[in-house]
Amino acid sequence: MKSLAGLFLCAFLTLALMPKALAAVETPTHSTDITITAELSPEATYNYTFPNTPVNSTRYHSFWLNNNTYQPIYISSIGLWGQGFGGNSGCYGWLGPGQRCRTTVTFSPWYQGYYSGQLTFYINYGNVYLNLYGWGVYW
Repeated sequence: MKSLAGLFLCAFLTLALMPKALAAVETPTHSTDITITAELSPEATYNYTFPNTPVNSTRYHSFWLNNNTYQPIYISSIGLWGQGFGGNSGCYGWLGPGQRCRTTVTFSPWYQGYYSGQLTFYINYGNVYLNLYGWGVYW
C-alpha cells in the first residue's frame, strides 16, 4: 500500500511539473451562432475560416444552431467532410422554438497549406451549409 501511494504521488508530481511545451497546442473554443428563422432560404450557406493553425495542432470552434421560428424543426442528420476537420454534435432530432444546440468542429492540419470542408445540417425546414476553411502553417 505504501508503494502505491508513492507511485501515485510520483505520477502526480510528474504530470504537474511537465513543461507546457510538451502539451498539444490547443486554442480555447470560440463560437458562432447560426439562426434558423421563418425567412431562412431553403439552402442557407455560411462560411467560417479558422485562424492560421500550426501543423500538428488543433483549433476548436463551436457553432450554435438556434431555432427562432414558431415551430419545431427536425434535424435528421449532420454531415462533416474535409481533410483536417473533425467534430462532435448535440444536434439531432427535434429542436423546439427558442431552443439551440451546439456542434463543435476541430481543425487539425497535418501539412502546411490550404484546407476546405463543409458542415451540413439536414433539416426539414431547409438544409444549412457551413463552408469551412483553414491554413496549416509552420511557425
